[in-house]
Amino acid sequence: MATRAQINEELRQNISTLVGRIGADLIPQLRDATARDTGYHSSRWVGRIGGPPASRDTPNTRSGRAASLSFGQQNASISAVRSFRLGQGPVFVSNDGNFIEKLNAREGGFVQSTVESVVRGVSLAGTTLRR
Repeated sequence: MATRAQINEELRQNISTLVGRIGADLIPQLRDATARDTGYHSSRWVGRIGGPPASRDTPNTRSGRAASLSFGQQNASISAVRSFRLGQGPVFVSNDGNFIEKLNAREGGFVQSTVESVVRGVSLAGTTLRR
């Protein structure tokens, strides 16, 4: 029989795993759900632990528009969020595109439905709590 300390530690690990998976799965799902006519906005989804990402919306001197993020930058944020552990602070997934709120409204609340879908789809497959 597991001790209280062992159960608490397993619970902390499982919660950390779930939160990390939700955050990490959410970024590519939101990227894919963002309307393709706004590739700029789909490239702006990033995650961070502890607080929202600082705005990356700096103008590109040639076009006057902010540059899109690279998939490498998005993937780095996915890896960071996936490694979440309780006690590090909240997990944020955000988009600093200028019109993301209007786009979300235009597209029928795709952000909310994507979040709901990811949360429903994440599981602790392969993990068990000792009794």
